[in-house]
Amino acid sequence: MNYDKDQVVLVDTNVIIEAHATNVWKSIADFFALETVVKCVEETQTGYQNRTPEQQIDQSLLLTSFVTVHDPSEEDRFAVRLEHESLDDLDAGERDLIVHAFGRTDDVWLLASPDKAAMRFISELNLTNKLVSLESMAKRVGTKPRKAFKSQYTEKWHAIERSNLLLSTKN
Repeated sequence: MNYDKDQVVLVDTNVIIEAHATNVWKSIADFFALETVVKCVEETQTGYQNRTPEQQIDQSLLLTSFVTVHDPSEEDRFAVRLEHESLDDLDAGERDLIVHAFGRTDDVWLLASPDKAAMRFISELNLTNKLVSLESMAKRVGTKPRKAFKSQYTEKWHAIERSNLLLSTKN
């Protein structure tokens, strides 16, 4: 896939943490128009006792790297839930990210998330082409990770999962 500069990419907590741990965050944030939701930012700040120093993220610096941090309302969640009960199968951060995506009026966003439930939800909406891996984003901007990405952030893993999702929706 070829992504243009300032391509809107919605990122979840997992991607934020992995991008920081592999030292690619600044490069992708400088290239893409990264957006997220309040809940994902909150989730980056929990569990510090279980994280290595490179996984600890300064919230004030993190906030400056986003074009926008959205805060879907309970009414927004309810509207999506009315059409898609499976919204409740998602973790709070992914849920709010997808609720926000649902309300977008443009068609330029991509979703960077290795969360299988979120990927399945997006696939059920026939939007599998909106899923993108962290590795493909890093390659696009020409940055190499400090250490290898965990498998669920790689292009190979995403391609396999997207294929599996596409095959399962055709059955």
